[in-house]
Amino acid sequence: MPEMHAGRDLYVAGRDLIIHQHLDQPFTITAGLYQLPADLADFTGREEALETLRSWLAGAEDTVVLSAISGMGGVGKTTLAIRLAHRLRDLFPDGQLYVNLRGAEAESLDPSEVLAGFLRAFGVQGPAIPPGTAERAAFYRGLLDGRRVLVVLDNAASAAQLRPLLPGMPGCAALITSRQRLPTLEGARGFDLDVLTHEAALELLRKIVGPVRVDAEAEAAERLVRLCGHLPLAVRITGARLAVRPHWRLARMLIRLENEHHRLEELKVGDLSVRASFSLSYAALTEEEQSAFRLLGLVRAPDFAPWVLAAALDSDLAVAEELIERLADVQLLEAVGEDAVGQLRFRFHDLLRSFAQERLRDHGSADEAMERVLGGYLALSKRALHLMSPNSKRDALAPRARLWLPRDLDADLLVGPRPMDWFVTEEAGIVAAVGQAYEHRLWDLTWELADPLHYHFRVLARWAEWVATHELALEAARLAGNRRGEACILRNLGNVYRDQGRPARAIACYEAGLAIATDLDSTLLSAFMLNGMGEVCLDRGRMVEAAAYFERALPAWAGIDDLTGVAYTHTHLAMSYLQLGRLDEALAQAERSLVMQREFHDRSGESYALTAIGDVQRVRGRAEAAAGLYGQVLEIAREQGAKLSESDALIRLGWAHRDRGEVGEAEAAFARALPPYIEYGHRRGEAEATAGLGAVAADAGRFAEAVTRLDQALRIAAEADDALAQARILTLLGDTWAEAGDTGVAAEHRRLAADRFHEVGSPREAELRKPISGN
Repeated sequence: MPEMHAGRDLYVAGRDLIIHQHLDQPFTITAGLYQLPADLADFTGREEALETLRSWLAGAEDTVVLSAISGMGGVGKTTLAIRLAHRLRDLFPDGQLYVNLRGAEAESLDPSEVLAGFLRAFGVQGPAIPPGTAERAAFYRGLLDGRRVLVVLDNAASAAQLRPLLPGMPGCAALITSRQRLPTLEGARGFDLDVLTHEAALELLRKIVGPVRVDAEAEAAERLVRLCGHLPLAVRITGARLAVRPHWRLARMLIRLENEHHRLEELKVGDLSVRASFSLSYAALTEEEQSAFRLLGLVRAPDFAPWVLAAALDSDLAVAEELIERLADVQLLEAVGEDAVGQLRFRFHDLLRSFAQERLRDHGSADEAMERVLGGYLALSKRALHLMSPNSKRDALAPRARLWLPRDLDADLLVGPRPMDWFVTEEAGIVAAVGQAYEHRLWDLTWELADPLHYHFRVLARWAEWVATHELALEAARLAGNRRGEACILRNLGNVYRDQGRPARAIACYEAGLAIATDLDSTLLSAFMLNGMGEVCLDRGRMVEAAAYFERALPAWAGIDDLTGVAYTHTHLAMSYLQLGRLDEALAQAERSLVMQREFHDRSGESYALTAIGDVQRVRGRAEAAAGLYGQVLEIAREQGAKLSESDALIRLGWAHRDRGEVGEAEAAFARALPPYIEYGHRRGEAEATAGLGAVAADAGRFAEAVTRLDQALRIAAEADDALAQARILTLLGDTWAEAGDTGVAAEHRRLAADRFHEVGSPREAELRKPISGN
């Protein structure tokens, strides 16, 4: 029997409903309402997203389920929602409503009009549709009562637009897509949709273009989807353009997309356009948000903190933080998370970065904003370097380049607790800033941005980046006519060439820098260069010359009250005196340095001093004490993430283990030390680790292996022009040949070792001149 309802008589007969309105105009509502657009035959990937969303929507049995998919324009939200809705037909047998709310367009749909459309879909016509939004929403929800219907609300503008359209009865569900997250939509579960994986993007291209063409140019296909940023819309457009041009090779399309300034122009076909999709999101922004979005196009860093936007806008940090969060909410930026120093970080999709740069070019020059951004990197870099080494006089004169910081940013609070971590976090941005300053002929800004990077680069062995930035910086300083800047960069280049095992180039830099220091009568610059030349002599085993340079540098550092320079030079002298056999003086210098470095909280300096003390202890036969000190050095290296310093500590631990007869432990330490040396091209370290492996092979009686490894180590040490290392390795070869029973070959190696020790002024020469026992 039919059910009777007051006011509106509702008759239920099977799956057809007849509603009598006050106007007594009957209409029929058919249950099977399927308004979904067609599913895409080439839908690719997203299986994990489909399964997650299906599991959420399947829970609509006893409640209303709302699931909101958010993501940037072109990421495939609608495609995913339609595919999912088709798959869910069995769960919602009474119908699936669909509407494009046009939320990204200038004129989004009015909820009242959408409700009228839904009511008409149910068979409600003309005067039977109530006039007001609230009445239409109530009527619509009444029609859904007792039915299982999925409502797909695509491209929503806001929670306010959505609320009247949501089903209110258990058993129904709404699947929502929007370019912005909808945190204020009560009861909705949000799902952020990212770009495709690399594999899925390639598969989509294969489906559109054809597997034969894609497989024939696999490398070009890989690069194409990367240039598309794995954005489904961009991949689809690229594929469509190739599909309609079967005579094109993929490489031809690749050449077109590789031009960054014209990439968005290429990414359009028919009614599909990446630029048009982004333009809808941009047009919906306020003027202030549009300005922020455009100016962020200046930033070349892969990700950035809000202070960068504050610099671009010349605003307070709080203003920039609010704007950048709003841009992330509407999916024009992606929130990356917190970095090592507690800053929130954000990034562009590559194509959105290109779009921002286009908008920036359309609005004329942004040179002042760019200089503020670069000035922000410079101000924080200089502060971070100072806080890493507050007792150093690395830059006693005021900078010529403009510095900039937000008024409400406390640089010491941001950088102070972990300055090295700040450099690691911002490294890519500062390196990009150096190149940007150079391109814009901001010569002083170029070299001043590069200069603070040297300490961070040295600790972490970032040699390629170090050389690239500083070669630009040297040219810039010379173009600026800034001789002080030129000398500072020459010092830094000398250091990197020295660390790379290029002593001739290092010395050339230090000598050129010393000439400038003399012309400028700069004690600071003279100390830099003398210290650098002394370090090169240390590396080459020329200990007499090294000690002479350091003995000249020490009073120079002290004369300008650069206590960091004083502390490090004490350790340099310790290393020199050790090899000259002046053990008491070496220990005194190293212990003096250790006290200073601990007072300064300089962990790298502390590690260096501990190494020198350990070396003295080992030479004195106190292997256990030496191993304990090397263990502390290893701990500091790991704390800093300094791979080469870790290998240096492992090498010394290896020798200490060998001294104690712990051959297995020694071999393991040498083996672990070797790969980073090879990875970074550190030839002196490679020679040392290889020699260690040769020595423990000899200890184990594996003489053929020992000789092979030691000969290899000797060749590497000769290439590195390290006379002291050659002397040590020749000594090991002599001992190995003696153990193997060939005293003639052993004696020849010992003679050669004595010659090398004589060359570097080592007292070990006398020991090697003695005849082999039993000869």
